[in-house]
Order: sequence, then structure tokens, then C-alpha cells
Amino acid sequence: MKKITQNYFQAKSKRAIKGLSIFALLLISTQTSWAQQPIGTGQFDGGFENATLKATNVSSNTPDASLWTFDSAILINSRIAAHGSNTRSGLNSFKLEANAVMGGKYAMSPVLNPPVTGGDGTTAGPTYTIQFYTKDLTGVAGLDFRAALYTDVRFSSPVTSQGAVDSNGWQKVTLNCAGKIPVANPAKMYVGFGGTSSSPLTTFTGYVDDLVVYQGALDIIAPASASTPVVSGLNVSWTASADVDGGGYVVVRYATNPNADNDPNQNGVYAVNNTITNGTASLSGTVVYVGTTTSFTDAVAGSVSGSDYYKIYTVDKAFNFSDEIVTSASLKVNSVTFNENSVTIYKNNEAFYVNSGEEVINNIKVFDIQGKLIAEQKNVNSNSAAIKNINKTNQLLIVKISSKDNKVVTKKIVN
Repeated sequence: MKKITQNYFQAKSKRAIKGLSIFALLLISTQTSWAQQPIGTGQFDGGFENATLKATNVSSNTPDASLWTFDSAILINSRIAAHGSNTRSGLNSFKLEANAVMGGKYAMSPVLNPPVTGGDGTTAGPTYTIQFYTKDLTGVAGLDFRAALYTDVRFSSPVTSQGAVDSNGWQKVTLNCAGKIPVANPAKMYVGFGGTSSSPLTTFTGYVDDLVVYQGALDIIAPASASTPVVSGLNVSWTASADVDGGGYVVVRYATNPNADNDPNQNGVYAVNNTITNGTASLSGTVVYVGTTTSFTDAVAGSVSGSDYYKIYTVDKAFNFSDEIVTSASLKVNSVTFNENSVTIYKNNEAFYVNSGEEVINNIKVFDIQGKLIAEQKNVNSNSAAIKNINKTNQLLIVKISSKDNKVVTKKIVN
């Protein structure tokens, strides 16, 4: 994955943004419904993977502590669910559906808890960015689509597009809330999206995914990569990034060696167990870690296909993904022995039986004393096998057993 760059952004801009105090991290233990997203700045479940939408509308000044809500019955058909091709990252997205003309109606996030904090430690701060992806909601005639940041008043404005609509219909949009925002009741702070429809638009349906909110200007610069990844038994670890920029780490496991372009979506908000199939050959990767620490335990390390491969990304407050680092785990790392002592062969009636202990056998070849191949068993994929129908010759035979990781043991037996 290549880092995101843009000519008008300089490294000093990144440092200036970083210098601002950012949202406090949500405590996983206090918001279990958001526990899949323990990284980011004041981050809630903006990927909608574990989010729930309240079934009835509420007043715009009564947000819910843990549920998404909407402030008008006009939006009653909206849904958080697995919307298939209308989901950008992960499994779920937010379907925003209006069943009538609406004026200034919004979907609303759970209360930001803790609320946004500014550079001076107060809730009000210099600027904030709401960032997300939309489908079928921008450029629609008759729809004034907006994002909003709610405090004791609502700050809303038309979103700004950040690039062309991609091949799947998604477009990145942002709202920058400039200047200090008055906060009389920070317990009611939340973000939203919606707006106003007018003729010729009566009803509409669109989708939102990968929503984040952070302090400062729009951030499109990827953080620094982590380094020196290590797999030891079931533990996967790495050396911390020099610039995590308010974020943490996402780890994706592949059963085969992934290609350079097998990556998550930039700005994608994923949850553990989400599947990623981007890139060459559409290899299937599984998100196995989302967090801020530099190690985790993977209960299946090395057991998926004999060797598991891990792509480790640094992810910042805006969910920009760094270049990956890659490490792998061989089957039962450092615990499997494959040698002449661990491999046994015995004869019973007209068959030879081979057992390799814990190691998986790939191929078995049997040669006579002149080196002629007289029997072979391919793709054994087990730790035991039987070779039958070898004519009795009363001579020495040479048996070569190859493991899945290409180790070879040679044994001799009299037939």
C-alpha cells in the first residue's frame, strides 16, 4: 500500500495538526457496543460493524448514549445492516432513506463520550473534521446533503467532496467545522448527516460508511509504518510506529503470501473478523486485530494453511493506512520436529506405513537400490500414510519423505 500524498500538504502541516490535542480515546469497557473500534480520536463505531439504529425517531437535542438515532419519522426506513455492494468497508453500512420531502432532518451518532477536547483542555477547540464516504447522496438534484457536529447548537454545512466517485459509486466527503464551537452541554455532543430535499426530489435512498471525526484540518497523510514484526508461537508483535498520530494498528491475516496490493480500503473502518478481498487474485484476508498495543495473541497462528501471513498497518486518527509490514508464522512455530527420529516406517503384510509425528507429509517416494522410482504418493497432506502393492523383492528400499515445508527425511527398509 502506498502512502497518501498531496502537493499542498507539507510535513510541517502534519506536525501542526498533530500538535493539537485530539479527542480522548474511548474506553472499551465503558462502551461495549463500540469496542470494535478502540483506536482513533474520540472514535465510535463509524464503520457500523457493531452499531445499532434506534427504531423510532427522537428529538434532535436528545441523542442516545449508545445507539444511532434519527430526528424525524421521514427517516423511519433507514437501516444499519449488511447492504452488500452498498457497503464500502467491512460488513455493514448506514442506509439513509427518506420517504417524503424533508427539511433539515438528520441521522445522529451516539453521544461522543468523552466529548471533543480542545488544545487548551476545554471541549471547544480550533477546528474539527467530519469525514466519511457516501453513495448516491452527493450531486443529487434537489438534495442539499450535509454533515453536522452537534454541541448545544448544531453546526451544519454542505459537505466538500474529496475526489471522484470510485468504480463502486463511493465518494469521500468531509465537513470542516471552523472556529470555536460553543458547548453548554458536552454530554449532548454528537455528529450527524442528512439535510434538506426539495423539488424535484421527493424520496431518496443513499448510503454512508467509514465515518470518523477528529480535531484539526483534513488529514490525508499516512502515519509512519511500524517495524520488525515477529511471530513467536501464538503471539504476533512489532515495534511501534514513530508517528501513530492519534491512531493505532490494524492487522490482517492471509493463508497464503499476500501481494503488495492486497490491502484494506484507505480510510476504511474495520472490525475484527471482517474479510478483505482487495487486490491481485482477490486473496481473502481476515482482520484479526484492531487496537493500540503492539502485540496480540492469535489462537490460530500457523494453523490456517501451514503458514499464516500477517500484514500490519499503522492507522491514524483519520484512518489513513500506512505502508504495511509483513511477517509469517509456520505451522506450530518452533514446536515441530521432522527428522529421522520423528519419522517412522514399518511393514505390515504387503504395505509400508509411514508416520511423521506432528509434521504434515507432502510426498513419499520409494526407490530400489539402483535408484529407480518404484512407488510414489503425492499430496499426502497428513502425518500418516500407507504405501501398498510393492512387490516383495527381498532387497533394500530407500524411502524419501518430504514435509509441507520441503524438509526431507530418508529411511531404509528391507522389502
